[in-house]
Amino acid sequence: MSGWWNFFLWIFTVSWLWNLFSLIVDIPRLWHMHNFYRYLLDIPDSEIQTVSWQIVVRRLMTLRDSNPATADIPAEGRRYLQVKAKQRMDAHDIANRLMRRENYLIALFNKDILDLTVPLPFIGNRQFVSQTMMWAIDFCIMDFAFTEDGILNPTMLNSRSRSDLVARMRRRIKFAAVMNFTIVPFLSVYFLANNFFAYFSVSAFLTDLEMYF
Repeated sequence: MSGWWNFFLWIFTVSWLWNLFSLIVDIPRLWHMHNFYRYLLDIPDSEIQTVSWQIVVRRLMTLRDSNPATADIPAEGRRYLQVKAKQRMDAHDIANRLMRRENYLIALFNKDILDLTVPLPFIGNRQFVSQTMMWAIDFCIMDFAFTEDGILNPTMLNSRSRSDLVARMRRRIKFAAVMNFTIVPFLSVYFLANNFFAYFSVSAFLTDLEMYF
């Protein structure tokens, strides 16, 4: 094969291996989720794709009400449970926990803390938010502010650690800038291949539909 065919074949192979590796890494997390839905929420595999979110929320609330002492809550909450029979959890609490990182990111944009405006000649100021920019924000801010469990890092609320936090975040931003500048050519090829395979599959599917209809 020619050099171009070899190049695209290597890109396809690396992309396929990366997707396979991501799937293998996610297997333990997906297995825990499967067991939680099947044994704790009593939702079998046959209903997992058709069950409504309202049913899931209702069973989560029932599970929490039945086992209040097993919740991951601070000591003050546990002293409160000694007085109260149960600690209620509603749909609003569940949504807030699921969207904690996203709500924090939205607040950063709404409060104009993150200004991603790019001045373009003859066009003016435009908001520029790319996929690589979101990766950089996740690495520099979100992964720094939140733990792996999606909980806000307690040191972020300590005013005495402010100077240390600023220094650490500055180092993360500089590292992300250097890495983005270094891997820009590879990212360009990756996005090109990813979009090609994604939209090629869609176009092929639509072509097959046109053959039947």
